[in-house]
Amino acid sequence: HRDLHSFPTRRSSDLSAMDINYELYKVFFHVASSLSFSEASKQLFISQSEMEEHTSELQSLEEI
Repeated sequence: HRDLHSFPTRRSSDLSAMDINYELYKVFFHVASSLSFSEASKQLFISQSEMEEHTSELQSLEEI
């Protein structure tokens, strides 16, 4: 039995491609369900500027 505090924490720079896709999925889900960027940013506890960055990433994925 391991103590949960013994697991290392990750910095945002350590995110793998899978984590980034999951983060973008969460942004998409919350924006779609609330129909509001500001409400989604509140639900995700992120700033408006972070929301804009994620939105730009999502838009660039659409172009692929």
